[in-house]
Formats: sequence, structure tokens, C-alpha cells
Amino acid sequence: MSEVLTQKLLQIVLFGQNELATNLESKKELQSRMYRSALASLNRSDMENMIQFRFQVAGGDKHPFTPDGLDELYKLALGLPREICKVTDMALLRAMVNQTHAVNAAIVRQTAEQLAVNEQEDTAATDKPHKTSATTENHKKAGIKTTL
Repeated sequence: MSEVLTQKLLQIVLFGQNELATNLESKKELQSRMYRSALASLNRSDMENMIQFRFQVAGGDKHPFTPDGLDELYKLALGLPREICKVTDMALLRAMVNQTHAVNAAIVRQTAEQLAVNEQEDTAATDKPHKTSATTENHKKAGIKTTL
């Protein structure tokens, strides 16, 4: 906290999509107090490092994505971490269902097609919300039966 004369000021950090920044910027009283920053897309190497890190945190050793699987993932997800995580999660489930230990380009492509990755319209331009699926819907798409 910073102090100004006799008052303490609260500092808040907000994370969100670009629409959040746009909404906040419309508030004149906040413009001078805001610092806006955006994350860039990952490069191919950073994407693989992120996947490896997430796999190790989950208790794995070496991630099961083949080089062609990683190339396809990078091409389809455009280096966007959210899309990468979405596809890798479902691709790992698909590989498990198929009882294979390697996630290749075909598995990544099938998964991305079912999740409609890189096919959604820009919501800022169309004012239409992105399609979202519940985890159980994604599991059904991957051929995994879920029970509640």
C-alpha cells in the first residue's frame, strides 16, 4: 500500500481479456491510474516449455507430444496459451481413450476440430459470445464417459 498524506491507497491488479481493458478505459477517472499490458502469443519453443512444465507439475516426466504433434498444436492454437491448454488437455484424454502413449499430429488435429479451435469468430467484431463447453461435453466429444 502507498500512503498519500493521511490516507492509504489500495493497489489492485486485474487480469482479463482485452474487453476488460476496453471497459475500464471508458471510465475517465481510471485512465490516468491504469497501466495496460497484454500477453503476446508464445513461440514454438515457449509453448513446448509450458507443456513440459504443466506435465511435470501434474506428476509426469516427459510430455507425450511428438514433434509433429507439437508443430500441429502450434499451428492450430496460434501460440495462444488458453487454446494450447484446452487442446493439450483434451488430446491427452483422447490418447488415453485410444490407449496410445504418443500424442501425434492426427490426435491434435482431431481434438482441435472437435473443440472448434481457430474457427471461432472474433467476439469484439461480432458481439457474439464464444462457444463454451462444459468439461463433461468435452469428455463426450473425446469419447470419454462421465458420471455424476
